[in-house]
Amino acid sequence: MSTSPSRRIFLALCGYAVLVVAGAILFQIVHGAFKIGSPGRLLLCLSGPALSLFTQMSYIAFFLQTLILIPWLIGAAVAKRASAVCTAGFVITWMIIGWRMHGLF
Repeated sequence: MSTSPSRRIFLALCGYAVLVVAGAILFQIVHGAFKIGSPGRLLLCLSGPALSLFTQMSYIAFFLQTLILIPWLIGAAVAKRASAVCTAGFVITWMIIGWRMHGLF
């Protein structure tokens, strides 16, 4: 069964929203469980752009980081041949954003 590109884009954006919520929950768990300087704090990198929601410039930073990630999602949803590359680009970008943001906490 083949789905339309607009349906795949909608599902990709819904998946992104679920990832952000999961990242926010992970942030709350890790932030409460590990002290500052603990190696366990590196788990914050997995939260990606959800970390920016807990900073002073939360919505602006999150919006800008989302603008970086959305093309990877759309590319993975629309271009079947490039979906593996776009998915890898999304994961790498997510981790880079998480790595850069985890130093704030």
